[in-house]
Amino acid sequence: MGMVILQISTTTEQDPIDNSPPSPADAPPTEGSDSPFCSSSDVDSSCSGFGTGTNVPQAVCVPILAYEPSKVFLTWTQPDVADDVVGYNVYKDGQLLGNSRNNSMQNSVVGRYFDTFLKEEPEFYPKILFNTFWVKGLKPKTKYTFTVRSVLSNGEESEDSKPLIVTTPTNYKKIVDISKVGAVGDGKTMNTKAIQDAINNCAIGSLSPYDCKIRIPRGTFLTGSITLKSNMTLELASGAVLLGSPNSNDYPMIPRLNMPSALINDPLHSQNLRIVSSGGIIDNNGWKKDATIIDEIGNPLPHYVKGSAQTVKQNGVLAASQVTSKDKYGSARSKMLLLLGITNLHIGGTNLTLRNPSMMTMAIGNSRNISVVNTRFTTFDINNGDGIDLGDASNVQILSNLYDTGDDAIAMGTGQGKRSNSLPVEFVVIRNNYFRHSHGCSFGGNLGDWVQDVLIEDNIHLMSDNGIRMKARKEIGGGVRRVCIRNIGMKGVGTTNSFTYNGKTLSGNTINGYPLIFTLKYADGSTNFPAADTPTVYTDVKMHDLSIDQIDTNHASGSILIDGTLDNMHSAKISQLKLSVFDTLETDNIGGDPPFKFAQCSKLTFNNVPAVINPQSNYS
Repeated sequence: MGMVILQISTTTEQDPIDNSPPSPADAPPTEGSDSPFCSSSDVDSSCSGFGTGTNVPQAVCVPILAYEPSKVFLTWTQPDVADDVVGYNVYKDGQLLGNSRNNSMQNSVVGRYFDTFLKEEPEFYPKILFNTFWVKGLKPKTKYTFTVRSVLSNGEESEDSKPLIVTTPTNYKKIVDISKVGAVGDGKTMNTKAIQDAINNCAIGSLSPYDCKIRIPRGTFLTGSITLKSNMTLELASGAVLLGSPNSNDYPMIPRLNMPSALINDPLHSQNLRIVSSGGIIDNNGWKKDATIIDEIGNPLPHYVKGSAQTVKQNGVLAASQVTSKDKYGSARSKMLLLLGITNLHIGGTNLTLRNPSMMTMAIGNSRNISVVNTRFTTFDINNGDGIDLGDASNVQILSNLYDTGDDAIAMGTGQGKRSNSLPVEFVVIRNNYFRHSHGCSFGGNLGDWVQDVLIEDNIHLMSDNGIRMKARKEIGGGVRRVCIRNIGMKGVGTTNSFTYNGKTLSGNTINGYPLIFTLKYADGSTNFPAADTPTVYTDVKMHDLSIDQIDTNHASGSILIDGTLDNMHSAKISQLKLSVFDTLETDNIGGDPPFKFAQCSKLTFNNVPAVINPQSNYS
């Protein structure tokens, strides 16, 4: 069994760090005078906390637009002093509502997955806690005060967090059920016009996402490409399926982007959009289904036939219809959700499933104030079947989602070389997510516009190819800076091992993966761009409390891949690292210091590595 618990802080001397405070313009609008929504100032990307020195939960907030007239979704950041914290209690107007673990077990799509994982080897994994809570049974247009307290190992509580005052929105002013305006949920009738007309009519005069709701009832509603409007909510009822047409003609080209329209598109320069469900599905009909498996907690998961440019004609459905030649494979396939230029976007609700895109599931760009909550991304083993792609996006909360995807679960970044001219991906929180089959949580491969100020905490990875990956080439430029990664559990990541888990046999299905990757030799993608004047750098990346179980190291990669040229850097500080190999590393110009400084490590092997500080007393 391999285990890694580490802390790394690497800062490149040539890279200036921008520590300026976030602009007040980043703050989302609110209803009334209360400001409950999460903002860029809530992101602890330094891993150093908020300067309180207490065990009190910090930054309690509502992810943007993650509330309804009768319910509110809360999230928060761990206390500055969290060593003795074992859970959280949530209070409304001074009355205890419950603890976050039990609430997540009942209301989160990942609750039972987390509980199962942490019960397997409770002494091995770090304290991964639930930092989210659904409050239900509220009244519309009513003010509530919420606080959160840490629960300590002796059963006592901390003091209250800073109070969060939330005024619930008004009841929806207009609700349009598409089955009442001509749409037929038989899985055969084409409903594009009926749905689009309903959206257009409902949105007239709407000033808030609670002024207009388009409701998709139980049934299977076939549709081509549709476009949302500002100030609206699209809601799928439990048992509702919005099924994408398998015909490429139903996804007209977008001339300004030179790509086919998505199943669900944004209007230009829009604001206040919500796509929510309590058990509905959006299915884009992209590829043929291979099988339905029963996963580790007994839930069904669809798996799709593995696709490629060579097999798209026989394995694709919409993908096959859209691809007329191998040369058009990458540009002809549509995304499921294309959401560009949006201010204030919420996706998820209490239980939304997004499955089977032709290509990527969700692409978000040039947008501010975003939350993706309680969503299942089921795209395994679709080629390029990413879950969430972020580019030029600020103030993003990605919380309590499940990923079983055919590519990156999350991918962040845009910009290639001298062509990089967009704003960075910044102020991102990735918390309480369950990464199953996937290429992991990725930064890059295009990083020319930077990814910065990111907090990744309290997540679980099971059987994914990679865990957390920074991938680019030095010619890309830009890079990654100011990232905090903590409280992460990984099992069977980057391995081909089969193993017993919760009474089931799970088979590894990874290719050349690693739990942690920092590479500047990423070869995928176009190289036809002018190189950046300043090479790509990864700087001020801090990690602590990560546990990695690779089952059988004979059928596993290493735990950490650092691949590229390390130059002009501080020493990396590594503590509590066990059973790991450092193989063929070259460094230069680190001020006479060794490249690594170790503490409380054991059973490390060094092959072709320069001198290290290696006190013998730290090894066994």
